[in-house]
This record gives sequence, C-alpha cells and structure tokens, in this order.
Amino acid sequence: LRSRSQDRATVLDLAAELYKFGFEGISSVLFETRLGCLQEEIPEDTLRFIAAVNKMLTLSDMVMLFPRWSRSILPFWGHFVQAWDDLYDVAQNLIDRRMCEIEAQVLSGEPMEGTYLAYLLSSDKLSRAEVYISVTELILGGVDTTSNTLSWALYHLARDCRVQDRLYRELDSVCPSKQQPTTEHLSRMPYLKAVVKETLRLYPVVPGNG
Repeated sequence: LRSRSQDRATVLDLAAELYKFGFEGISSVLFETRLGCLQEEIPEDTLRFIAAVNKMLTLSDMVMLFPRWSRSILPFWGHFVQAWDDLYDVAQNLIDRRMCEIEAQVLSGEPMEGTYLAYLLSSDKLSRAEVYISVTELILGGVDTTSNTLSWALYHLARDCRVQDRLYRELDSVCPSKQQPTTEHLSRMPYLKAVVKETLRLYPVVPGNG
C-alpha cells in the first residue's frame, strides 16, 4: 500500500482498503472462496459494491430525516435506490457464480459440508430471491461493521504506542514469524480480544447501542 504513494510511506485511502478487506473477509465466509479484493487489480464488482455502500450510508440519514413526499422532488431517493440496486446486483452475480461452482462440485461427487450458501439454497424455507436479499444484507453488514471497527481500532492503536506494543508482543508470541492465526491461536490472545471489545464499546457498530 505504501509503495503506491508518492512518498512510498503513506497509505492514501485507508478506509477504502479496509472496505476491500471487509468485503474479502465476509465473502470468504459466505461463499468459501477468495474474490481477489486485496490484489493489485481489484475486480470491477468489488469497486462497484464499495461505491454503492458509501453512497447508501451517506444517503441513509437523508432518507430517514426527509419526509416521504420529498422523495419525488429531491434526487437523493433515486440515488439511494440505485445504490441498493447495485448492492443487490453484485450479490446476485456472486451467488449465481458460486451456484455454478456448487453444481459442478455436486456432479463430480465432491462433499459440500460447511458451505453457508449451499445451506441457504438447499433450504426449502427460502426462495432464490430471498437468498439474494439475505446475502446482500449480510455482505453489507459485514463490510461496513468490519471496516469501521478496524478503522477506529487502528486509529487508537496509532495514538497509544504502549497499547500497540503490548498487542504486538502478544500477537508475535502466539503467532511468531507472521504465522497465519487459527481459532486456537485466537483463544490465546486475550489482549487482542480486549482491544476489539473496547473499540466496540467506544464505537458500536449499531448506532442505537451507543
């Protein structure tokens, strides 16, 4: 990230990078596949989704505050609806693509245990349209909450070297040599858990909890 900036030291748009990270993370949970959001060349759907998230969140206050009759006069409502259409369209494309992969795996006799999307699609309780909507909301919620929590956590860690150093020592002792952490590793990181919980206490992901 630093290498892309002119001074080769500054991350130009950290919020956008965290949105990409959140999108990659929640997509790996929902679809059990990597989308390439953290690569040099970002997929067009990812950029489109991030732009739609920003637009939707920016306009949400106006949608709640302005009276309903103003929607036919002021342009904010059309932009808000278009943002949701973009979110839904990206999610639908991802689901359809993953569906083709799942069908190919089933035909080849590969097991499908633990696949969240396959569970939703195989359930008789949800129609395909309801799956599209459910996954869209899950992606949106996962991207927004993850990126915002990380933003505030990194902000406070940057302001407090003592906390930052203690957290680094814990991470390095549990996962030396940049080892990829597992669930078992995370259970041995109480200070990391405390940092995340304190961040969420100060900046709840749901405004009504504040």
